[in-house]
Amino acid sequence: MNALEKSTLEKIKTLRNQKGISQTKMAEIMGISQTGYAKIENGITESVSLPVAVNIAKALNVGFNELFDIDGDSQKIDSLNNEIEELKKTIEKLNSEISEKSLLNKTLINETSHIKDHIVMQMVSSFQFEVGFIDELILIAEDKDKYIQKREDIIRIFNISKDYYIRTGFLSKYDFVNYYSENKGFYPNLHEDWL
Repeated sequence: MNALEKSTLEKIKTLRNQKGISQTKMAEIMGISQTGYAKIENGITESVSLPVAVNIAKALNVGFNELFDIDGDSQKIDSLNNEIEELKKTIEKLNSEISEKSLLNKTLINETSHIKDHIVMQMVSSFQFEVGFIDELILIAEDKDKYIQKREDIIRIFNISKDYYIRTGFLSKYDFVNYYSENKGFYPNLHEDWL
């Protein structure tokens, strides 16, 4: 809407005074600052949006058409209808953007979950393979100490990697424990105390 006409401003002020509502209370009801409301009522604001005009009528408990004298003014009605259509388009656009962002957010959450699962699976399966291979060598090797040390190194590296992901917050201990508990039959060399 454009700036409010002087007659409308006077009507607003008169109704407000008749109902014993202060400018501060009007501003509070409308959800704007007292200064902002005073500028509207004193005609300082160059244009008043349709939602603000509707809120003025609601705060004064009068009909919108009655307060703004638009029953017979087709130009004002057309202007308001155009503004309503623009607001509908804006709302539609915002709803579409919210929907797209929501879908993107869900996709990112799912992808993050898949990446986490993949990292845990790769770490645990590599660890299992390496420890299993070393265990086989320990059984047949003459110099068992060499392979026992190698096995300890593999465990240490696994724990360093696991602790790094936990410290950064990308993974949690639960991710490892959960993966182990679901697959412990496949990972006999992976002990829970290593998790």
